Amino acid sequence: YTQWDVDAILSDDFFVLEPGKSKVVTNLITLPCDKTAKQNLQVVIETDSGLKKTIEQNINPKKCNNNNFKFENGNSFTNEPCSTTRYDLIVENNGTYPETFNLGVEDFPEENVKFTKDKIALFPNEKEVVSAFVTIPCEKYGLFEGTFTSVAQGSGFKVIQPFYLEIKQDYNYSVITGYYDKNLNA
Repeated sequence: YTQWDVDAILSDDFFVLEPGKSKVVTNLITLPCDKTAKQNLQVVIETDSGLKKTIEQNINPKKCNNNNFKFENGNSFTNEPCSTTRYDLIVENNGTYPETFNLGVEDFPEENVKFTKDKIALFPNEKEVVSAFVTIPCEKYGLFEGTFTSVAQGSGFKVIQPFYLEIKQDYNYSVITGYYDKNLNA
């Protein structure tokens, strides 16, 4: 049996050995992602006659990154004034447990960005494409930069992806002038 405050499962917790024989027993440890402190795991082996041996393992867990977040169709676009630009983002849970991801934007006015979903729950190795629609006010043009973010709720890992949008100074308007006759006003 094991002595630790997390889930640890032995492949075999009861078996019989003939004299001189050995057996490999696998110890499967499941850690929550926030468990990063170095700890000791004790496995106690006990015979029917009451003889006990303790095997101690030093476990040094690392925080697991389960947040894969990238662009599907590029991160830089050029568009006309008063137009909406679509960025497609792939959110993937490359961890071993279900996770919820919160999507957002930084270094850019939030009111100018709309996501098709801003919170996504995914099973391990599952992915989903989410669109972000960016609209710049009609009176503005030039190069705009911002950052899309994905934050995994359980692990706390945050991934950022910079995006760029150039709005042309092309307002597609024309001026119609009329004929002016100064004699008509006399």
